[in-house]
Amino acid sequence: MFELPNSIRKCMSVLESAGYEAWVVGGAVRDLCLGNQPADFDLATNALPENVMRLFKRVLKTGLKHGTVTVLLEDTPIEVTTYRADGAYSDCRRPDRIKYVSTIGEDLARRDFTINAMAYHPVRGIFDPFGGQKDLAGQKLKAVGEPGLRFEEDALRILRLFRFAARFAFEIDKDTFDAAIQKNPNLALLSRERIWSELHGILLSPYPSRLAPLLDCGGLSFLGVASAGEISRLDSVPMELALRFTAFCVLTHCDPASLCRALKTDNQLRMLAVLYTKELQKPLPTDLLELKRRLRDLPMDHWPGLFALREVLFEEDTASCLKMLHDLEKSGDPYRLSHLPVDGNDIRALGVQGRRVGQILNALLEICLQDPSRCDREVLLAEAKRLI
Repeated sequence: MFELPNSIRKCMSVLESAGYEAWVVGGAVRDLCLGNQPADFDLATNALPENVMRLFKRVLKTGLKHGTVTVLLEDTPIEVTTYRADGAYSDCRRPDRIKYVSTIGEDLARRDFTINAMAYHPVRGIFDPFGGQKDLAGQKLKAVGEPGLRFEEDALRILRLFRFAARFAFEIDKDTFDAAIQKNPNLALLSRERIWSELHGILLSPYPSRLAPLLDCGGLSFLGVASAGEISRLDSVPMELALRFTAFCVLTHCDPASLCRALKTDNQLRMLAVLYTKELQKPLPTDLLELKRRLRDLPMDHWPGLFALREVLFEEDTASCLKMLHDLEKSGDPYRLSHLPVDGNDIRALGVQGRRVGQILNALLEICLQDPSRCDREVLLAEAKRLI
C-alpha cells in the first residue's frame, strides 16, 4: 500500500462518493513501485469529463477533446481522464478520434509500456494486467501488446522508450527494440517541439548514451545528427543541459546552432552551446593573460563546466587552468568591458562616435588585461585621449 497526497485521496473520494471509479495511473504508479516520490499524479475514471466538471469547483478544460480535465484541489493540479481507447492514428502522432470505454483494463491497454500500464487504488491495490511489476523487477522495457502497432500509433513512443532506458538503465525487450528500430523513420513526422521534449529528458538522464542504437540506425539523421561514435562519454559529462547538449553535438558531429534551430530550443541554450563549441575547438589557455582574453566571450561561471567537458571529451588535465581561474576570481582583476571604470559615454564625451567607441574601449581593456594596476579612471581617460 502506498501513501497518497491528501489532494489525490480527496479527489478520488469525491469521484467515488458520486458513484464513479477512480484510479491513480501512469508514471506515478511506476515511480511508487520503484520507491520514488512521483512528481505528479494522474487519475483515470469512468466519469465523463462533464460529470467531473460538475463535481469540483475549480476545473480547467486542459484536454477536453482527449477526455482530460485538470482539477484544482488545495492548489494542486490533478489531471483526471475518462477511461478511453484510441482510434486510428493516421499521422503517427495523435489519434484521429477517441472513444470512451467502461473499464480501467481497456484504458490501460492503450498505453505505451507495461511499466506505465498499471493502476493503483488505496483499497484495491495495484491493477497490473500486462505484467508491469514483473518487468520493473526484471528491469525490462516492454511495449503493451504488439510493439510495432504501439510505435506506428505514436512515433514519439520510440524516443520515450530510449528516454526510459536512459533514465532507469533498463534492458529493452527484443521485440520492442526491433520494432522501435524498424519504425524509426516515422520520427521525422513528429513536431520538433515534441522531439526536443524527449531529447531534453534523455540528455538529463543518468545514462543518455542509451540512445546510441537509435542514432546508429539513422533515427535522428533528418535533424543532421550522425551516428553515436563515442557517445558513451556523454554519461560522464556533468548533468547540466548546455554541457550535455554541447557534448552530444560534438560526439555526433552535429552543428549546435543548426540543431537548436531545427529543434526550436531557446536562445540561451543555442548561445551557450555555440560558445562552448568554439572554445572546444581551441587549445587550453596557456597563461593568465590568454585566459583573461578568452573570458571576454564566455563568462567566468561557465568555465569550470567547460573544463569538465574538455576532461571528458578530450581526456585533458585542466587542473592548472582551473587554478588560474580561481586565482583570477580572487584577485578581482578586470577582464571584461563592464569592469572598466570608463564606458562608452566617457569616450563619446571626448568627441568619438560610432564603431570607434568600441575600438577604443577594447584597446583600454587590453591595457588593463596586461597590467591590472592601470585600471584607473584617470589613467584610462588619458590613454583614450592619446589613442584619439
